[in-house]
Amino acid sequence: MSELARKRQRASSVPSRAYSQRRQAMISAAAKVFRAKGLSDTRLQEISGNIGVDRASLYYYFDSKEQLFCAVILESIEEVVAQTQTISTGPGSCRARLTDLITNVVSAFGDH
Repeated sequence: MSELARKRQRASSVPSRAYSQRRQAMISAAAKVFRAKGLSDTRLQEISGNIGVDRASLYYYFDSKEQLFCAVILESIEEVVAQTQTISTGPGSCRARLTDLITNVVSAFGDH
């Protein structure tokens, strides 16, 4: 394991508030670039430029562009799951909740 990998592992095992906020900023910036350009046409330098850090800083938080892409996808999925849980236990008839669930999932695919 490289020294950078060890540092990354230590930082992510018990992340500080600053670490979590910076990582979240990187995921949000990456989502915008991936949405506009796609995975294969996106360069880490474009993502880092959007948040004002150097490309090497991204490697402190993510092993690769693909790992960053997976973080973007995971965040989207977690958001949909949380909304789905809220809708499924919310008020309304089963039919209304099912309609809301389907609308939510389909909308999420369009948004993300």
